[in-house]
Amino acid sequence: MPVWRRLFPIVVFLFILSGGLVTANPLLINNFESKQEFAYWQVSYSQTGKASFTQTVAQPLAGAGAAECIFIIYDHSRSESLRCQRRLNLPRDQNYILSFGIYPFSSAPLNLELSGSNGVVIAAKLKLQPGRWQKIGIPLFDAQGPVDQITNIAFWLNSADCAEIPQTIVYLLDELRLVRPVTKADYQVPDLWYQLRDPGRFVNVVNNAGFETGTTNWNMGISGGAQIEYQIVADGYQGSALLLTNNSPKEPNVYGRLTQQVAVKPNTTYCLSMFIKATNVGEGNHLTDWGTYMFGIPGGTYDWRKFDFVFKTKPGQSSLTLGLNCVEKTEQLYLDNISLLEQTDK
Repeated sequence: MPVWRRLFPIVVFLFILSGGLVTANPLLINNFESKQEFAYWQVSYSQTGKASFTQTVAQPLAGAGAAECIFIIYDHSRSESLRCQRRLNLPRDQNYILSFGIYPFSSAPLNLELSGSNGVVIAAKLKLQPGRWQKIGIPLFDAQGPVDQITNIAFWLNSADCAEIPQTIVYLLDELRLVRPVTKADYQVPDLWYQLRDPGRFVNVVNNAGFETGTTNWNMGISGGAQIEYQIVADGYQGSALLLTNNSPKEPNVYGRLTQQVAVKPNTTYCLSMFIKATNVGEGNHLTDWGTYMFGIPGGTYDWRKFDFVFKTKPGQSSLTLGLNCVEKTEQLYLDNISLLEQTDK
């Protein structure tokens, strides 16, 4: 269990348009009234789809504008993600609820992710009723106080979740704010909230996920005399990162392997996520435990990209090896913010 993260119950509030929170001191993050606001957002997608994040004046929740998220899926068979995300600068030492309105045009489940330098802090899969605005509230605190280290928010779609859904999937997003409850009664409104009862699903089981304490908790193997080098660098996606280089040509049983053993639940769906940056990386490097999962890492040269890989553990399985095999010549492969989170349908 990571030392930086407390176990705590997360309460997710689902509001109909006529409902809401009694709050004080709302802090606006985005209301999408001007096109300049979209400069704070980044869009990323893979070969299996495309994403866009633009302003629309049709059907805003409030004011004159909203954000229109369009995800286009080309291949439902591969589990990859299409993302819209931005950095956050949250006030410290205060209890806030993250509040936003969302209007889904289909039943495709949308994933919400709040992360920081140690990986994902809060995650939820939102299954919403299509065809109307709904208000979401997520508390960023527990009984011990504010949840710290949240610096990024992302809305993303898993292409594998959309096998029975049309290729073009649209959401509207509006009124993204931080609101502060005045009293406990202000945010515990019967019939308008439900509790996610298993706090473990929100805990990243990866230790030292952002390499902020060097290579602690990670094993760095070299097989067959491979010319592999591992080093911690300061210019990661957030804070530190691991830089891996491989000067060996591809040969059988000649590779580097980065691993960490983690605890998991049997017969449970997990999402393995990480940020990767590459310079002249060969095709063929991959993630695997040689039993439960195997995912390829794209070769080439690209800036920081978020990758999400979804898989299911086996019946009776209680542990898992997170493993990256570097088998190809690799000039620079950076890794940061690695997380393994249980997936839930809520």
